[in-house]
Amino acid sequence: MLLILRAGDFLEWSSAKNYTIIMLIILNIFLFVLNVNRVSENMLDGERIQSIKSLLGENNIEVECEIPKEFFPKARIEVNDYRYDYIELEQIFLKDESNIKRTDVENGVVLLSDCSNLTIKDSKLELKRDINFESFDYENVKAYCDNIVESVNNKFGKYKFHSYSLEEDRFVLTYYEKADGYNVFSNYIKFYVGKNQLNMQLNFSSIGKESGKKTPIYASDEILYSFKNSLDYESNKFIVTNIEFGYKSVDSKNNLDDYLVPFYRIFCNNKEYFVNAYSGECF
Repeated sequence: MLLILRAGDFLEWSSAKNYTIIMLIILNIFLFVLNVNRVSENMLDGERIQSIKSLLGENNIEVECEIPKEFFPKARIEVNDYRYDYIELEQIFLKDESNIKRTDVENGVVLLSDCSNLTIKDSKLELKRDINFESFDYENVKAYCDNIVESVNNKFGKYKFHSYSLEEDRFVLTYYEKADGYNVFSNYIKFYVGKNQLNMQLNFSSIGKESGKKTPIYASDEILYSFKNSLDYESNKFIVTNIEFGYKSVDSKNNLDDYLVPFYRIFCNNKEYFVNAYSGECF
């Protein structure tokens, strides 16, 4: 059957296409504005940042770092206990060492060698080792610690380097795992390294998937206000050098020991503070 179209039909079709294109453009503009408004509702503006800085300044608290601006709703993340394999730990931490012995202690086990002492208690490991650096500098210390972390990651965990500091005559290096792109403050490896001795503290739990719906969290200015109220003011001046959002396991008394919860980590006067992003409670 031959379909015959009149010139007017083409004009009507052309007009319909133009109207459709215009409506799609309007819809895209509307969705863009809606998304901008949604994002702005979860972003600190300059006025709020300046207000909290002024309030903290009145209480002798100076912020010398960037204040996080985002505070999007976050879900809890499942976390499971991990059972260490003692033979595996021996291969990681006591490789090529001699006279290795195992000793049972209260709630844990100690692996001993001629120069190392590894204590295993629940999810925590502590390694003490006599060591002698020919050149005691940051590059050599970090390379030594990186090698241990790599051995750990080959067996369990995905620890990444986070930061280092120099405390008196020793280096302090910190490594964290990540969840949802953020550091997990309760899954850490911390090295305290002097010229002749190394002390390592490790905590590990197996990180799972998100659980439940995303819940609103406190913004960083509200978190800083909670932090201010928790200080004992024994010091004349407080200097905040780092504020960071991440995740952390919480005490079992809160019935959330199987989950990671959003937290803010505040580093002030060489001390760590953790503030629950759901409740605003400071630890």
